[in-house]
Amino acid sequence: MSFRIATVHNDNSSTEVYFVGLESWGDYDLILGLLQKENNCQIISDQEAIYIRKADLLWNGIKFQLVQDDMLGNFLFTPDNKVVPTLEQLAQNVIDSVMKKLKEKGLL
Repeated sequence: MSFRIATVHNDNSSTEVYFVGLESWGDYDLILGLLQKENNCQIISDQEAIYIRKADLLWNGIKFQLVQDDMLGNFLFTPDNKVVPTLEQLAQNVIDSVMKKLKEKGLL
């Protein structure tokens, strides 16, 4: 298993930070829980539609979204490029936590 983050800077100045290795619909709940419980992110709203799930989150005054798209996977989204390093660190925290838990269970 390979886990990492990948950052995509869009033409409209928005940014997406992807959870490589945690792309599935079910991984969304794991990621959201880790952002909330281990990183102190506040869930403002959590919405689910047929092919997409989206949570509006707040961390230290920074608003962003966790998105699960059937075609793209799970990613953090922000229209504000100034907060990208913070979102990358939050995403890496999630990846590190998942890897630690898998190692503890002997699965890595």
